[in-house]
Parts: sequence; C-alpha cells; structure tokens
Amino acid sequence: MGVLTEAIRRHHLSLAKTLQAHARGVGGGETDSERDSFVAFLKARQQEILHAVHETYEEERKMPNQHLLDVREVVPRERHTLIFDTFAALKPGDTFVLVNDHDPRPLYYQFEAEHTGQFSWEYLEQGPVVWRVRIGRRA
Repeated sequence: MGVLTEAIRRHHLSLAKTLQAHARGVGGGETDSERDSFVAFLKARQQEILHAVHETYEEERKMPNQHLLDVREVVPRERHTLIFDTFAALKPGDTFVLVNDHDPRPLYYQFEAEHTGQFSWEYLEQGPVVWRVRIGRRA
C-alpha cells in the first residue's frame, strides 16, 4: 500500500471510530436530532474518504515507481526546504508527486520566481482533503 493510500486509510479509520462513538451516544449532551445529523454528516464524509482511498490506490498502482513526497506530517516551516531539496536532486526529465493538505499555489509562485522555465507542474488531485501535484525538472 502506498504512502498516500495509507494516510487516507488512517483518516478513514479515525472517522469511523468517531462515528461509532457518537452513534452510541458517547458524545453526551446532544439531542437525538443533533446526534442523527452528526452521524449522517460523518457517514457522508466516510463515503468520500473511502472513494478517495480507492481512487488513490488505483492511481498509485498506475505509477508504482513514482516518488511520492508527502509533506502533510512535516512541520510547515520545513516543507518548502524539503520540497526544493527534492527538486534539486532530480535529473532532467524526472518527477515527484507532492502530497499536501492544502493547495500549494504559493509554492508554485516560488518555483516560478526561483526556477523559471526549469520545472513542470501538474495537478493530479485538487482537494478538498488532499492535493497532489506532479513536479518535474525540465530537460
């Protein structure tokens, strides 16, 4: 299982536990109507995440040798350094897939300012939970 699929699967399991707890009334203080509403919301989110897991798994199977750089667990102030170090290590024509928890549009502008004409940028997934961008070094 790929890094991205595993991360989404963990998120799904966390939501499932929350759903089960609220379905049993563990939250406390909610009315039946509020609890039912919340359970319906969590079930909808759970389905979205399951769909994302399936799509991501299929995408990872299509590109098994593709390097994934998942920065969602990296301290924000260290992310850009890690990303630019990864880019610097690429040979011309090589790519990596950046996985992030928000739209990395500011990163694109930084690439444009510092590496004009030297990189490629392709969105593979644009939220709302995960953003994936294929970044490459042009020949």
